[in-house]
Amino acid sequence: EGVQTLRNRTKQREFYSDSTIRRPLSDDWTPPGAVMPGLKLDRAQLDAVQWARERKNVVWDLKAGIGKSLTALSLASQLLDEGSVEKVFLFVPANLRDSMLDEVQKFFGENLPVSVAGDVSAAKRSLAHTVGVGKDGRHSVIKDPNQRVVIVGHETLRHDAEAIQEAIQQAGGRVLLITDEAHKTFSPGEGNSQMMQAMYQIRNACNDESYTVAMTGTPIRTSATDVARIARWAAPDALPPEAVFHAKF
Repeated sequence: EGVQTLRNRTKQREFYSDSTIRRPLSDDWTPPGAVMPGLKLDRAQLDAVQWARERKNVVWDLKAGIGKSLTALSLASQLLDEGSVEKVFLFVPANLRDSMLDEVQKFFGENLPVSVAGDVSAAKRSLAHTVGVGKDGRHSVIKDPNQRVVIVGHETLRHDAEAIQEAIQQAGGRVLLITDEAHKTFSPGEGNSQMMQAMYQIRNACNDESYTVAMTGTPIRTSATDVARIARWAAPDALPPEAVFHAKF
């Protein structure tokens, strides 16, 4: 139903929220701070950014090749620029940290300083504003209010959840949380149980001021249980109680 609603509103170019009505992003909109000459998002990317601005807690099941990293960074730059959030966390697999830094450099240069709570390759260290290695180093970056965009690896979330909760509380809940590869984060598998538990623990620190995006470039075609796990993290109140959901689906 939510997907169908998005499709209908996309066709009509109408986007609403409970507290405000914002004009849809125009086709020539450029993310604040973008440095790449002629950078334009396609309509699907623009609609994804607008949908997240309006709904706050969403799942992006984007088509492969649509440029989900650019879409996520565009949302982050817009929310920071308009003052809707004070801090952004990007939760990504370890093997995507370097590529995320490449994307930031390519599209935003130094206008969107991004720090990393965790290690990166020697070749990419210069692209990060700050790099915090080891538990103390990661937590220092995570809790520093001056580090406004922080990349955190999936593999350390279970060790970093409390520090992230503290950072969310310091910001009064005015944060954007984006988890990449959500289909992997919330699917059963070896080592995933503790990661999922940490993600829900982090989500519990959020409030009505928080924005959450569960992002995947792989179509969500797994079990209804997996889809429910992703949606329940992004928007806990969007689904009926677990027993009712399983009985129906």
